[in-house]
Amino acid sequence: MKAQEIKKAEEIKKAILAEMIKKPEPVKEAVILGVTGWLYECSLAQWEDWRAVRNAVLDNGKPDTAQRRLAPAKLIQISFRDSEGNLVFDDADIALLSTLKVRQQDRLCRDISEINGFSDESIEGLVKNLIAITGVVGFYDILGKLGFPCPKCAKYTQLKNSEDSGSSSTTGPQVRPQKTGEQD
Repeated sequence: MKAQEIKKAEEIKKAILAEMIKKPEPVKEAVILGVTGWLYECSLAQWEDWRAVRNAVLDNGKPDTAQRRLAPAKLIQISFRDSEGNLVFDDADIALLSTLKVRQQDRLCRDISEINGFSDESIEGLVKNLIAITGVVGFYDILGKLGFPCPKCAKYTQLKNSEDSGSSSTTGPQVRPQKTGEQD
């Protein structure tokens, strides 16, 4: 049994190494700033580079809005490559890519998201699976805990921490408290 486990581990290792050295495939042709190239699926490391730009903060902990505005350009930069899979634009070109018209950036970012499995259909499938696992009530509870709008009433939910049990629950739609002397 031990020899079979070792053989299986070696097969898995070979499969992983084969995936790692596999040349990425171009997915969709695109023209950016007059350069014809291809949109490719991004690696996890590239997504992390993009997230670092999208979530950039200053030393004082406040959002770095100048950096965050470059997030769409960074996403385009990491996905757009030549037919050999080499990046066409490097980090120095991100400011140039940010000058693209908003419509073009939006279209390219949607295409890149779809190529990487973040299309509306894949998100819809994820939600359906989550509902199947947790049930509708569980799904609404998750939305409430994350602070997302309530799908039933389209209003934001608010978390209320119970001091007794230490648990959190959804309190329902947020309502502005009525001031003293104010009429309905």
